Amino acid sequence: MEEGLFLMPKLNKVKEKIENNCELQLYGYTLSDGEVNRRFEKFWTWLQRETTAFRILNDIKTLDIFKEILYLEDQIHLGENRDKLRELQKSITYSKNDIIYPKAWVNIDLTNEILKRFIESNNFEEGTIEYPSIDDDICENDTYQGIYNILKEEGLEITIENILRIINILKFTPEQIYNYKFIEVYKNDQHLRDN
Repeated sequence: MEEGLFLMPKLNKVKEKIENNCELQLYGYTLSDGEVNRRFEKFWTWLQRETTAFRILNDIKTLDIFKEILYLEDQIHLGENRDKLRELQKSITYSKNDIIYPKAWVNIDLTNEILKRFIESNNFEEGTIEYPSIDDDICENDTYQGIYNILKEEGLEITIENILRIINILKFTPEQIYNYKFIEVYKNDQHLRDN
């Protein structure tokens, strides 16, 4: 009898927590803020490498949208859920100079690419995101070829391998590489080693 009295308040507390937790009721589990932040960081790193994204206007709103998308899981591809992807896409600021995804905040091709990345990475659960490597595909990639052409026009002795080295080691985005100050720094320090 005493054991029942001891367990009953704990059960009532658990029941109360479940009743007050909408996420647990809706999805059967909850994502911690730490988990959402960890996955968003992977998403943000990928997005900055893929586009000219450079700022999030409202961190809280964007993370809430991202969290809702994570809860969609394998339902993310359904038509009505694509609106959530577009909402996430619009909550991010991009440079207007994006060659691959013009008007990136509303670009359907970018929406499709984001969807594809969510599916391929299992909602950014994977351990690492693979960055570009030097192979035949990269030489034909418009972004890297565009960077290469612009930097060559600026008089830099640079190769696509150098561009990939900068992106992988220094974690530069294509947008940062287009920056004129970057070109000056590269000219002055191109002889330095990776470390």
